Amino acid sequence: MHRDLKPDEYALYNYFNKTLWSKIDNQPADFWQEVDHFKQLKKNVTKFCEDFYKLLRNNPKQFLTLISGIQFSHAVQKQVFRSLPLSHQKMVCVALAQPGRA
Repeated sequence: MHRDLKPDEYALYNYFNKTLWSKIDNQPADFWQEVDHFKQLKKNVTKFCEDFYKLLRNNPKQFLTLISGIQFSHAVQKQVFRSLPLSHQKMVCVALAQPGRA
């Protein structure tokens, strides 16, 4: 793919690619262990977020129970709310209007 670039663009790409790998080769011995650690961390965070979103979309009542004690910023609340289908938005509004919720 990168070979489809114009000669000047490829020369620039090639230079920075070699520079990058030279810097990587000069990292401490535990560099790849750290890379693996962050890959696993990313995988765990992605799974958590996907599971959280599935619960939100598939069972909003259970979701509300789960998060009832968590304080979210207004911006996060708005973003989550807007990501719901309209029928779920109505359910959330009804649940939040019940006494003891807010």
